[in-house]
Amino acid sequence: MSKNVILLTDTIIGTTEEKSLGEQLLTGFLYSLCNLEEDLLPSHIILYSNAALLVNGKDQILDHFKELESKKVDIIICGACVEFFKLEKIPFGRVSNMYEIVEIMSSSAKVIRP
Repeated sequence: MSKNVILLTDTIIGTTEEKSLGEQLLTGFLYSLCNLEEDLLPSHIILYSNAALLVNGKDQILDHFKELESKKVDIIICGACVEFFKLEKIPFGRVSNMYEIVEIMSSSAKVIRP
């Protein structure tokens, strides 16, 4: 069984109508993940649906994902989402498919969806 997995499905966190607040929350969440002790880091962060758009995100978001990747967090972006949104540049992580995503989620200790 792998460690915890973070599942992101949008470019914001929360259900707020204030998109800027949701973006701030996501940035703060990723920053906080970067500052966790190694044994508390998730094994994977999975981005699908609108969260795939984060590959074109603000510099601060990109920096957080790159830092997490340098700490051996496997960041997976949904391939169907990459195709749907016509995302050409993937500055972090790797593109995969729903089969692998389901397998990772099924074998994890816990799936966390902020």
